[in-house]
Amino acid sequence: MHMQISAIASVALLIAGSAQASALTWPGTGGCAGTLQACVDASASGDQIAIATNTPIDENLDLGAHSLSLLPATTLSATYQPRFAPGRSIQAIAPAGAGNVSVTIRGIRFVDGFVSLEYNASGTATYQLSDLQLTQTASSPVYLHVRANSGTATVTAYNNRVSGDPPAYGGSIEFISRNSTLNGYAAFNRIAHGNGLQKKNGIVVDAGVGSANGYVRLFGNDIHLRDASAAGIQFLQQPGASAGMLLARAYSNAVHCTVGSSARGIALQASSGTLEMQILNNTLDQCDDGVYVAETIPTLSPAFTGLVWNNVIVAGNQGLAFTAPAAAGLANDYNLINAPSNQATFGAHTITAPALLDAATRPRPGGGSPAIDAADGNALADGIIDNRLPTLDVDGMRRVSGARADIGAYETGNLGFVQVASSANTSGNIVTLDPHGLTNASRLFATRRAAAGSANSYENFGVWRSLAGWTIYNENNATAVVPGKTWNVFVPGSGTFTQTATAANSGPWATQIDNSLTNGLADRILLVRHNYTADSIYDNHPTAVYWDGVGSAGRWYVANADQAALTTGLGYNVYVQPPSSNAFRVATHMGYSVQLIDHPLINQVPCADVHVTRVIDVHAPPATTDFMVEYNVSSTPLGYWLIRSPVPFPANTAFNVVIDPAQVTACTDVIFANGFD
Repeated sequence: MHMQISAIASVALLIAGSAQASALTWPGTGGCAGTLQACVDASASGDQIAIATNTPIDENLDLGAHSLSLLPATTLSATYQPRFAPGRSIQAIAPAGAGNVSVTIRGIRFVDGFVSLEYNASGTATYQLSDLQLTQTASSPVYLHVRANSGTATVTAYNNRVSGDPPAYGGSIEFISRNSTLNGYAAFNRIAHGNGLQKKNGIVVDAGVGSANGYVRLFGNDIHLRDASAAGIQFLQQPGASAGMLLARAYSNAVHCTVGSSARGIALQASSGTLEMQILNNTLDQCDDGVYVAETIPTLSPAFTGLVWNNVIVAGNQGLAFTAPAAAGLANDYNLINAPSNQATFGAHTITAPALLDAATRPRPGGGSPAIDAADGNALADGIIDNRLPTLDVDGMRRVSGARADIGAYETGNLGFVQVASSANTSGNIVTLDPHGLTNASRLFATRRAAAGSANSYENFGVWRSLAGWTIYNENNATAVVPGKTWNVFVPGSGTFTQTATAANSGPWATQIDNSLTNGLADRILLVRHNYTADSIYDNHPTAVYWDGVGSAGRWYVANADQAALTTGLGYNVYVQPPSSNAFRVATHMGYSVQLIDHPLINQVPCADVHVTRVIDVHAPPATTDFMVEYNVSSTPLGYWLIRSPVPFPANTAFNVVIDPAQVTACTDVIFANGFD
């Protein structure tokens, strides 16, 4: 198994740990020799419990007021996939005298189970829930629920997948604040409901009662509703003894409703106090109402302020449904609205036209969609900066891939395809790429992909734009390209530049990147490929990247992975983006030559394009050969993508992985069988 380094993984461990904390393993020794509950009971504040078993955990876990981390164990030979037995769950209730509490739960799977955390003390509670998978096979509800009844709660829910129904009138992910201060962030979660008839919501933020206040950001969540009456995203400001304020932020979320349902895309309701909202760049598709804003207790005179901007709204009833008092404090503009009616006065730049989305099940803007390059980029940029949000779309890809940002949650502009060498497109050591609209492409990237039979080999290769078009070639300038040889090709719409090795920026076997997209940003995901067009130099060495330095002074480098001397003048195509659920780093196990990529978007999907660049440790031994990606059909686990090397990986080897969901949905609809994209 493997470890994916998510955007919050390191933060979660820092929050959960302390100088006195211990790293425990379960099953293990001492207090961790028995049940997992016994291990939790024996843990000290800040301990990390690494679960080192794939056997289903057949117990309900009660964390009480413990501060700890629960996560998969990683050894030199494996990373585990811990899972609870069907019907088993995790809950924690911190009582009034508990003091401060910090809980991290990451990378665990549940069947017909839930995670429920509650804080009743006067201090602070920090909850991190990430990379969890909850699947419903029976009638038992599945959900992630965090409730603060006092104090201050900081909650993060990142890259979780919930397939099934929450309790009636509840949410699949639910943040509730009562007499407390709530700071919440839910990003890149994937929610797919079943076919229940009672009201069930996707994400619910319920702040109010007493003197509650909240600042909650929802970003890049993808929600598929099946219920007749529900909301994909619901913000509630409840009545209280003193007027509270909920700062509601919804950016780049996608809500897909069943055609003909009475569901709402985003619903914002207040009984008292102030609901201050920013609803930007969301896609709300086939819901009865797109954005619904209303008072629930008009006599308490709740206040509504904020923006509804840059959204794609395809609705069966009302695109914008604002009650008259609520609408007075709201501004709306730059929305693309396709709905039979509306209850709002449109801003001057509103587009009322068919959205021309690809399909009901994959509502990305299709060719000719008026959403493309039509967003108000200034409003989006200001919101991203002010709310500390990533510059990504709902797919986890770069937000701007054209002249301007697109309206809605999805950004168009990237291109991905599989290139197969044949006798018709090869000449010696060169294969000419199929056109695929590459005429104006200035940079592209390729990853070797396993093919049948004798086509598999590990020659170092680069890319070159010849008179005939873009090509892939063997760097040794001697070995002919064998028909059947295959590559995944990626042409980003933005985020690329050329790195040129000079005497000033290069050392013995690497060149330092000095670019605002990468400087001081160790978490960035880079793809790199040598481009013969930039230098007319053959570079017969495997290419990699590495990071060196600390903080803002840190820099990324492009390197010869075999640590051979780097030729001055070499030019490399570089692609950069922030990490996301679909752009991440996979750590390998030293001494092994195969590494599993376990990702729900590409598991069991042989047509997916997986784009990969090696990440090395500058102090580790050299990597003497290149690698390939392979869809596994010959050994356990079947149907997973692998990274394969002809020799074992050196110490501390990792790989940057980029998966473009638009390409995956274009090549197959299998991924929609479980409602996820």
